[in-house]
Amino acid sequence: MIESFMCAIDNNKISEESSRILTDYLFGVDYWGKYELMILGNSLDALPISALVSLVDELTDKTHLFGTVQENYFARIHLLINAVGVCLEEETLKIARKYLDQLSDMKMTETNLYEKFEIKFLEGFYQIKIGHLETGKEQVESLLTVLKTLGCEQLLISKEEIYQQILASTI
Repeated sequence: MIESFMCAIDNNKISEESSRILTDYLFGVDYWGKYELMILGNSLDALPISALVSLVDELTDKTHLFGTVQENYFARIHLLINAVGVCLEEETLKIARKYLDQLSDMKMTETNLYEKFEIKFLEGFYQIKIGHLETGKEQVESLLTVLKTLGCEQLLISKEEIYQQILASTI
């Protein structure tokens, strides 16, 4: 996990050996808890996409292990949100769609505004990536307007930068 942090700083992937050790450990755990969720969540960006997909699929296969433990349930939501972001960056659009569908099936209340915002934001990016440029732009720009209206300046700046990067890589 520490190597993952270092790779994130350098914008690299972890070594094949470290990736194998990490994935072997996580696949070997029968009951995922906070520790495993933390390891995976902190390593997502550094893992090769194939390892990421395998581990996130393993996580979703073990849904019953999360039961009613709310903290783990929300950690799962955030892991899926982050996995969608990585899948969109890596152009693995079918997998991104699968995870977006899983997120839409999860029960979130009105108090989960941030999570709902992130999912809608990723949906807009997905639309852009699959060629529905106007639909995606409209969705993302409406969400940026919400951030501006609410005075969320730092989040607005961050999301606008991401939006510009996606547009530049798509157009």
